[in-house]
Amino acid sequence: MDSYSHNPSAGAVAVPLLSLIALVLNIPPIVWHIKGRNLAASTLVFWIILCNFFNFINALLWPTDNMTTWWKGDGLCDIEVKLVIASTVGIVGSLACIMRNLAAALDTDHTVLVPSTAQRRRRIAFDSIFCIAFPVYMMIIHYIVQPSRYYVFAISGCTPSFDNSWASIVLCFIWPPIICLIDAYYC
Repeated sequence: MDSYSHNPSAGAVAVPLLSLIALVLNIPPIVWHIKGRNLAASTLVFWIILCNFFNFINALLWPTDNMTTWWKGDGLCDIEVKLVIASTVGIVGSLACIMRNLAAALDTDHTVLVPSTAQRRRRIAFDSIFCIAFPVYMMIIHYIVQPSRYYVFAISGCTPSFDNSWASIVLCFIWPPIICLIDAYYC
């Protein structure tokens, strides 16, 4: 064996270490938000934990550019790529819900001390659509613009593949910026 396959880069050491630290530090907040029944904050922390977990695993599985020693990623990458696609809108969708809830709490013109059952249901429905349903939609719609199952790169590991067409822009790439504009509206 050549020495190249045994010498991972600094990024291959730093990424899993920092991802693991971030993952562990995010466990108490997700427990607090789940206990407080805060769907938007819970899903935001969930998506962050999931992305850090993938960064940790991928940097350990593919630490060098030596493709001859790489595992092909079958199974793991199929699942991971769909969850990464979902996280692109899941994170910004969760932030939109958090911003909306904060804007409602700080609105002095329409202050509500105890929200009605209908108001709570509307909030839960809005949060569920942006935090859960829209990411699931993105996982499904990715099959339309997916030319291959996935790409595998050193350190970053499993990466989604997209067709170079207008359909990719309309179906996948346009939604995170649109949701960010919704975030900005509530800011």
